[in-house]
Amino acid sequence: MKAFKLILGTPVNAIPRPWLYMRVPGIMVNAFDLIQNGRYRDLRGNGLRKLLGVNDDVELWIDSGGYQFLKRGLDPGVDKLAKLYREIDADYYVSLDYPPGPRDEPRLRAEKLAKTIRAFWRLRSILRSLAEEGRLVPVFHMSAGPTLRLQLRAYEPYSVVAAAGGLVPYFMQLAGKKSRLKAVLFLALLRKLWHGRLHAL
Repeated sequence: MKAFKLILGTPVNAIPRPWLYMRVPGIMVNAFDLIQNGRYRDLRGNGLRKLLGVNDDVELWIDSGGYQFLKRGLDPGVDKLAKLYREIDADYYVSLDYPPGPRDEPRLRAEKLAKTIRAFWRLRSILRSLAEEGRLVPVFHMSAGPTLRLQLRAYEPYSVVAAAGGLVPYFMQLAGKKSRLKAVLFLALLRKLWHGRLHAL
């Protein structure tokens, strides 16, 4: 079994900060929070690490904030996210995704998955050095069969780290009976098929 590493998700201005009192291997903040933060300009370069009070031994991740944006009817767009990713130093940058809702119709799910794949390809072309270094992280969403194979073909040749996103409603049983089991089975299947590092959002 591959090693497990906990990445702690946190708002930028969160208090308390557990990593100041105990060993935390990684921290994740999201782009929505960074963009809304009044101190965004101070976060450029190594500013985010300084604000959080973490050194280079702690992995720093930035999530695209796709869910938070969509919840408010907003779309940051690939170009705006790429600008932020260029300006702020981190170890890993999660690609913009459009999480399908558990009750979305098949056609809408397919559209969101296609949009997520296109966003990764666009970010990959803009942030070429991050992609080549394996630091741009594509996002898989709940699927099976041809839809999952499509995501694998889109990401496998270009990434060593991937994320599984949009699973919170399933784990919270908001997607109907046995939805938590479906999420666990999806993660198990993805872990078997994806040969690189896998992060569950």
